Amino acid sequence: MPVIIAAIIIFVFLVPNYSYSAGSEVDTFQLNAMAQSLLQYIVTNPGNPPNWGLNSSGLSSFGLAEPNQPYHLDPFKVMALVYWTTPMGSYRGVS
Repeated sequence: MPVIIAAIIIFVFLVPNYSYSAGSEVDTFQLNAMAQSLLQYIVTNPGNPPNWGLNSSGLSSFGLAEPNQPYHLDPFKVMALVYWTTPMGSYRGVS
């Protein structure tokens, strides 16, 4: 009888830990899939307006691709990211 009680106690302590780790693996997988989807969107879409790399004041949709050329990054958009300014006008370049 004590062996059965010990087995039940061990089972009760192990099951919540196992289900938590399995859940975190699923969350990590879902997060990875979402990140890949987001990155694919960024490198295949030009954003709106398509020439926002020259003037980002009216940016409503973000994308780095050149118009009608998915996977070809627009150098003006990449440079706009490097030399981005805050709404207060201060420089936030890469250091």
